[in-house]
Amino acid sequence: MNIATEMNTHAVFKNLVNHGFTEQQAEAITEAVSTAVPSSAIIKEQFNAHDRELSNLKTETDSNKKDISEIKTDIAVIKLKIEQIQATMATKSDLNELRIATQSDLNELRIATQSDLNELRIATQSDLNALRTEVQSEFKNGFAELKIDMLKWMIPLLMTIIIGVFVPLFTK
Repeated sequence: MNIATEMNTHAVFKNLVNHGFTEQQAEAITEAVSTAVPSSAIIKEQFNAHDRELSNLKTETDSNKKDISEIKTDIAVIKLKIEQIQATMATKSDLNELRIATQSDLNELRIATQSDLNELRIATQSDLNALRTEVQSEFKNGFAELKIDMLKWMIPLLMTIIIGVFVPLFTK
């Protein structure tokens, strides 16, 4: 547990007693407030789950990059083989036809590879944007709920403290 993010119930208890509450009242208020505040472990686990999802997306992207690298290697091998074939051709006409066919095949592969890359880039970006939006939404909702819960407990607590401080001043 992170001491900085967890509530110091003992300090709250002592503070309430110092402001005129009985020990029973201070204990009850401290217990009620401490159960209303969510545990930092729960929030941390939610963020860790999102981190794992982002890590999985990065792994998929790395895998896609590896696949693209393998395709580039295959293209280079094909290009080398074509060059070897061209070197063994007897006539300029045969070489020209082979070069045109090879160029066409390479262009088709280049276009297909570029299309695949664009699809992967768009899908990955879309997934990252959706995940970012989901994480932001969950964080905002959780934070808003935390604010509401804190206000539910703080307003009566502040009213009790104010009454405990000002009533004795006016009753004398």
